[in-house]
Amino acid sequence: MANGRKSKRRLLHWIIAVVFLVMVFTGITLLVPAFSGLAAGGWTRLVHKIAAVTLAAAPLVYIFVGRPAVGRWFWEVAVWNGAQSKERYVIHRWRRWHKLLLSVGFTVFVVTGSIQWFLKGTVPSSVFNVSVLVHDIAFYSALLVLL
Repeated sequence: MANGRKSKRRLLHWIIAVVFLVMVFTGITLLVPAFSGLAAGGWTRLVHKIAAVTLAAAPLVYIFVGRPAVGRWFWEVAVWNGAQSKERYVIHRWRRWHKLLLSVGFTVFVVTGSIQWFLKGTVPSSVFNVSVLVHDIAFYSALLVLL
């Protein structure tokens, strides 16, 4: 049974990775003028939104697929136990930072993307512009974490 859950988590991980890359390539058409021609017709925006919904739903799916793993995930992000052996602490330090960055980055993407998608025209233009700027900064940060 453990292997079944592990394979489901692995499949979910790869779905998230592919969806993230789709979002990178569809989002970059808005940031790089040389690729702006690809955004004509709005198909990249539609694909980006479908991928965004898929990515936003992924944590909910993960909760049902690997409930114990979700608990460990949040425990490792929230509790930084320095009482471990020095070797083990050094090995897992990046993993903990990585999970924290993913959690914060995911939240920033969802909040700023929701403002741009659902609140465009209802929030002041300054709030909208800040959400675009923060979304772009989160995008470049996510690329750095990915690399």
